[in-house]
Amino acid sequence: MSTQSLSFVFAAFLTAVVFSFSSCSEDEGGVSASGKASLRISVAGISTGGEESLTRAALEPETVVLTADDGTAVEFTLSIDPASVTRAPTTTDMDPGKKYRIIVYKASDDSFVTEDVFTAGDEGSIMGLEQDTPYKLVAISYNTATAPPVVGSPATTITVDPSYDLLHWVNSNTVTIASGSPSPTVGITFKHRFPKVTVTADASLTGDNITVVPASATLTPGYQGQLTLLTDGAPAATATSVQTLSLGASVGSQTVTGSSRYVFTGSAASVTLTFSGNLTVAALSGPKTLTNPVVTFNSALLSGYKYTLTIRVEASKGDYYSYAGKTGSVYQAEIPISDPNTPYSSKPSLTFLTYNLGADPDMTPKQQMAYPHTDDKNIRVYGGLFQWGRKDVYHALRDPMADVPGSFTTTLYTTSTYNPTSTSQQFVLGDSHTKGWWLSNDVDGSKLWGNGAGVAGQTTSISAGTNNPCPSGYRVPTQHECALIMNENGNSGSYNDTFNATDNGDNTAYSGATWYVPLNNKKLVWVRVSDKKASTSFTSSKMNGYAIYRKADITSNSNPTSVYNTTFAPTVDLTIATHTPLMFLPAAGYRTGNGTVESTGVNGFYWSSTVQGYGACGMTYSSTVVMAFLNHVRAYGRSVRCIAE
Repeated sequence: MSTQSLSFVFAAFLTAVVFSFSSCSEDEGGVSASGKASLRISVAGISTGGEESLTRAALEPETVVLTADDGTAVEFTLSIDPASVTRAPTTTDMDPGKKYRIIVYKASDDSFVTEDVFTAGDEGSIMGLEQDTPYKLVAISYNTATAPPVVGSPATTITVDPSYDLLHWVNSNTVTIASGSPSPTVGITFKHRFPKVTVTADASLTGDNITVVPASATLTPGYQGQLTLLTDGAPAATATSVQTLSLGASVGSQTVTGSSRYVFTGSAASVTLTFSGNLTVAALSGPKTLTNPVVTFNSALLSGYKYTLTIRVEASKGDYYSYAGKTGSVYQAEIPISDPNTPYSSKPSLTFLTYNLGADPDMTPKQQMAYPHTDDKNIRVYGGLFQWGRKDVYHALRDPMADVPGSFTTTLYTTSTYNPTSTSQQFVLGDSHTKGWWLSNDVDGSKLWGNGAGVAGQTTSISAGTNNPCPSGYRVPTQHECALIMNENGNSGSYNDTFNATDNGDNTAYSGATWYVPLNNKKLVWVRVSDKKASTSFTSSKMNGYAIYRKADITSNSNPTSVYNTTFAPTVDLTIATHTPLMFLPAAGYRTGNGTVESTGVNGFYWSSTVQGYGACGMTYSSTVVMAFLNHVRAYGRSVRCIAE
């Protein structure tokens, strides 16, 4: 945010409440004959969260993607710290020893009366107040053992250091001290007045070090050296609007984190971050540099909440996400099935990983749907493109030709020359070979990715295969397993099985959007997604694919069409909507036998472990069809979505 002053105005027109005081001597809370009185002060605590309520949209991270000079995607994500969000208002104690200042004003003209510093945990009183005079009270604290600065008469402002967390309270009613009653105790519940922002630059996805980081960035609008007018509760900007965010001077590591700053953006609905210089990461394929990046977020920063701004350099060229990936319940999707055939009759669901092999496992299905399609070489959502039956990672990179010379070959491997653990295996150009294959002496690819025949009724145990590319405990799904989550019963002879209004379970086709309940697996709802919304078609510049939902999570209504129409209306942003998909299948395209990557954002192609002659089976889709396919040449590079063994 930009460096600027900021004014706090604390509660002007307040309703009067009368407190009574004794009018004899001015002792402990009494009132003297001269009309002087005292007022006891007590800290009730600090309210958690902020002063503004959060919408669902405010809780969702916002990501803006810029492109480095070599084409690498660099994403800027503004996210709210979950620890600063509470579902219901709560109050925490202020630790003993923390200082706070009370300032008293006359309600009649907002003129300064007196002030004093108090310590949490100790009793305190304001002395020498007049009887029958309405007062306004303001309390401020840095939540430290350092007292806030003196206000003094006639000043009504203070300068706030943006490294401090400013706590503030103003009494909701004026206090009129009347004679004849004991002095009351005024309880103070502080609130956080500024959002807190921490900036982190992270290149760990590439495994490279950050070599150049600008010393700072400015956030606009933003105010530093805040001036706080102590007679109203609404912050207001004064002077220049430049808020400096420190990024830190330490470089040479994969992650660089700047110091946290408390900032204020006023009522702005968006904020713009402007860097004071270039951001550079040294990578195997050469430095990746963003020249004086400027990024605008549509998310407003709300007072009292903590935010993290993460700058992530993507592993989109010459880099690959963790080969083993991450596994376990957080990264799995339980996909319900309805199949009467063994060995699946006792299984209520199939367990798939929620990310394509080679993609970023930490991205949730909603985050995958929200990520913009700006680069067909982006591996973060799409993952790698594997030749069927291969285990090595290197050949599956989306853009090896651009980054690593000699990454393609026309020479077939033999079972003795192929090393599945090598980091320098080449992609075999298969169009020049009759059998469309990458091995010269294993033309049927027997059991490289398992023994799954892919037909209904298979009774033998399904193995992972000698070249299983998936993490431990997972394997490539069979053709039958791919088909079970589609619109058929898993017959490997069934293909070109199109989702349409006459071939689905609930006759589902919504004007302006499209969603399908498969005829033979009515436990699922497939939704065609384009630009984060249900759509009748894909676009060429947005993150496209199919989101798969559990029908029971959406509605138990026996006639749910109206519910679906509302849930998946073309105006609904599915990435922030209530319902969460089980998994998202991005249109990651494929690599042809001549080495080019095609159909990114238009088609999705997923391998199964099932072979058919010289080809292999799998699943494919476009904006008009979802099908199981047969007999595609194994030299093509396609996506892999692993299933639990």
